[in-house]
Amino acid sequence: MKPSDFNVEGFDVILGNPPYVSMHNMTDLQRQSCSEILNNSSFSGKTIGRNASLWSFFLLHSLSFLKSGGRVAWVLPSSLLHADYAKKLLDIFCNHFKHIYIIKLAERFFVEEGAQETSVILTASGFNKYGEAKGNLTVSSVNNVNDLERELNKKSSNNIKNIDEFKFELISKDIKDAYLSITNNPSSIKFGDICLIKIGLVSGANSFFILNKETINKYSIPSKVLYPIVARFSYLNGVRHNQIKHKKIFERNDRSYLLSPNYEQLSCYESVRDYIYSLSSYEINKNKTFQKRPNWFEPNHGIDSIIPDAFLSYMIHRGPRLVINQSNINCTNSVHKVFFRDKSISYKNKIAISISLLSSYSQLSAEIVGRAYSSGVLKIEPTAGKSINVLMDEKIIDPLYSLTNKIEELLDREEHKEIRKLVDNVLIDNNIITESDCERFSLGIDQLRSERYKGVKKYHE
Repeated sequence: MKPSDFNVEGFDVILGNPPYVSMHNMTDLQRQSCSEILNNSSFSGKTIGRNASLWSFFLLHSLSFLKSGGRVAWVLPSSLLHADYAKKLLDIFCNHFKHIYIIKLAERFFVEEGAQETSVILTASGFNKYGEAKGNLTVSSVNNVNDLERELNKKSSNNIKNIDEFKFELISKDIKDAYLSITNNPSSIKFGDICLIKIGLVSGANSFFILNKETINKYSIPSKVLYPIVARFSYLNGVRHNQIKHKKIFERNDRSYLLSPNYEQLSCYESVRDYIYSLSSYEINKNKTFQKRPNWFEPNHGIDSIIPDAFLSYMIHRGPRLVINQSNINCTNSVHKVFFRDKSISYKNKIAISISLLSSYSQLSAEIVGRAYSSGVLKIEPTAGKSINVLMDEKIIDPLYSLTNKIEELLDREEHKEIRKLVDNVLIDNNIITESDCERFSLGIDQLRSERYKGVKKYHE
């Protein structure tokens, strides 16, 4: 549909609740329409990219229907606050509207319709099609519709420079100032400066290729076609993973081995063939991941087979954890692979980095850069992971390393506040951070975690 399809010069108001469909789930016709919008829109100079979800193309296309001075109101998924393509879209809106207001709703209004994410309301006013608006951007959060009405009728609000700053609006100024002050400390390092973060092995069907002890025994799968693998981050305890720990995962019958026969092995072992071809031709042919591999039945292939130095949590209820890989095994794409940039880094230094990540400062940093998923869990994409701040200094490597066994005991008991206190005390004793800073950061962590659990459940440490 185009503006010329209507017998008017444009519209004063546009309202909408567009479909929450990811690029991966779009039909071919929808992808074609989105491509045409990108190519033909006069507003896509700062392109939102072709990986954007369907709803974002509705917003971009709607701009061509607006009169000068017009306004819009949209009900959108919470990915508006986090996705890279959404940030680019908001840049476009800030160039063409005087006022942009985003309000996050804790109450979930569309669960029955299948929407898993919390919703946000986007309103924008004072449209200028020539891109001269340089609008004010405001982000806030409310619990229900009554609060939403009051928020929309407020006379004044706090403006932010860009959407990346919205988490700072949810914590007090003294927490924000303390955090930014430590971030400017030479001891504060971006995780991405010391590590590369990659997604784990993509099997295309984890429930089929990742086997437990019972399935291996049932089908008499030989060890030659099996590779130990971390299937879920929740299977990892502590800050290091070794073969002994992995054997315990296997013995309790959790999925812990990847089936990946080559063509010769498939021909050789009848039991493997029986299992592999228990998958129907329809399921094999419809799986796009299978079609990308030379042998669809061999997931441990190419770049996917590279063994990481460590594992980083992808989605987790509390904060992120880095587990050093002593076992020389791989992980699925439900876990992030981590590779240290310095190939000569010592084991002690790796452990120290892993433990430093458990400090109140780094855990707050993760809450700021991560995004809340549908169930309230913290989702750390590789881009967000590399933005987490970690405190490192030569003088704290030994004292952090000495905490290893104690930290692992506390992790087993899920005593997370005690863990933060232990790590923070090392940083305090070495004058890298103050006790009052740590108290502020702990309060900030509680505030941001409570925020992402709104509408799902109450947060308790």
